[in-house]
Amino acid sequence: FIEAIVRVYNLAGRRDNLYKARIKILVKAEGQKFVDAVNAEFAAILADDAGGHEHLIPEAELARVKAGFVDPEGVTPAPAIDVAALNAEPAYQRWVQRNVHGHRVSGHRAVTLSLKRVGIPPGDTTADVMDTAAALADRFSHGELRVSHRQNLVLPWVKEADLPELFQAARAAGFATPNAGRLTDQIACPGGDYCALANARSLPIAADIAERYQDLDELEDLGDIDLHISCCINSCGH
Repeated sequence: FIEAIVRVYNLAGRRDNLYKARIKILVKAEGQKFVDAVNAEFAAILADDAGGHEHLIPEAELARVKAGFVDPEGVTPAPAIDVAALNAEPAYQRWVQRNVHGHRVSGHRAVTLSLKRVGIPPGDTTADVMDTAAALADRFSHGELRVSHRQNLVLPWVKEADLPELFQAARAAGFATPNAGRLTDQIACPGGDYCALANARSLPIAADIAERYQDLDELEDLGDIDLHISCCINSCGH
């Protein structure tokens, strides 16, 4: 299927323009036509290419790979509970609504630890901050911590019953800003402050937005705003 994607791009991509010779440009321009072309090319590979079906990954190989992605020891389904009812504090309620996410294993949740705070570039951190995050992972998430594409941290294996205690610990560590998916949960490239390719600065803009929109009620009124800031044609923030 990846081969089919590459073939379609090679045929229709903007080779005439260095700045538009990117697959995302073609996908945006073609939309569903790109999807249809890839599916047609994939079918042609299987039907017409010599050894086309040999490209398919056999079920035995998929099973072998899947065996490497097992749940941590001790993660077992449990009866789901009303997590909002565990703590009536408004700050906790906001945090549950914005930063606590559903899970495929009943009785568990994934939790976003926000790295978006006033005075700090989006996603910026230090060794000391990561030590604190690691301690939270050991305590609440079976020692597992993930970095998300939104420049935040995620605890993927949190028991629902532990959410109030985690909230208190995350708030004390500065991780509990309830803004996941809101305007101040912006994604920003390093910009001219750190990147030799940039032709503009992103971090002052990000700082101004974070400073301006500190009011959580105002953020709620604005609704979901997915903001990405890039400072050159590579569009790293996107």
